[in-house]
Amino acid sequence: MMPYYLLSVNSPLPVAFTYIGWGPAKYAVAVGSLCVLSTSLLGSMFPMPRVLFAMARDGLLFKPLSKMSSRQSPVIATLASGIVAAIMALLFDLKALVDMMSTGTLFAYTLVAICVIILRYQAELSEDSSLGKAEPFTVGGVLCPPFQATPRTSKNVSILTVAIVLMAVILSILISEGIDFLQALHWWSSLCVSVFVLMFTITVLLIWRQPQSTAKAAFMVPFVPWLPTFSTFVNIYLMVQFGSDTWIRYVVWMAVGLIIYFCYGVQHSVQKQRMENSQNRGSFQTITTMIGTDFWSV
Repeated sequence: MMPYYLLSVNSPLPVAFTYIGWGPAKYAVAVGSLCVLSTSLLGSMFPMPRVLFAMARDGLLFKPLSKMSSRQSPVIATLASGIVAAIMALLFDLKALVDMMSTGTLFAYTLVAICVIILRYQAELSEDSSLGKAEPFTVGGVLCPPFQATPRTSKNVSILTVAIVLMAVILSILISEGIDFLQALHWWSSLCVSVFVLMFTITVLLIWRQPQSTAKAAFMVPFVPWLPTFSTFVNIYLMVQFGSDTWIRYVVWMAVGLIIYFCYGVQHSVQKQRMENSQNRGSFQTITTMIGTDFWSV
């Protein structure tokens, strides 16, 4: 329609329509853009009150957020999320909000990929494994693991997964900051990247050699651990591209969430109460069994 170097970066289609004499067509593009943005905003805002409601119901957030109205709608969670969204839209510009949202989304996808690896290699707990002696860490245990998943192999996978994340961060920074040196074929830059790529690959191979869990689900991610590690690296590489301002805002936002979690969520977690009740019930049953055995022995 027109030379690419004359296109407007912010609104290429309206400018292109104006260039060929189709001026009224830009209004149709503007209406379509408004409809798409409105749909996207509503699609993002509707799940948020339900997320706050579910977290408050589980005890991770403040209890008033889990209150329902007479029409079975989380009113307080809806009002709270709307107020916070309005304040952030007032204080920050659009680019800052988009970058912050993108960082949070990529971080969430990275956690999902990491959890897929850890859960796939998690050992099934049983009474024998819980009462048995903990296995020591050995290099031979990592290189030549047993055929069945054990707590030791699960811990090895967790440690190797942390190493993969650290190497992915370093490798992403090296590629992003040294792209000019890599394009110029400087030997030291290629050597650094090659060393980290080799270490990254060896770590993934060590995870691949560990025994996987025998538990089956309706859907299981294929090509584990290769696909989750590739997803982790791609997400981290994209996150490294954001500026320092975005990371400062994201760290502050995460710090607020962690403060709420450790000061309130940990103490009021429903899952924690269930685990404590199950432990107390198990201890009571053990004591009752011991007393009954002693009584019949006498």
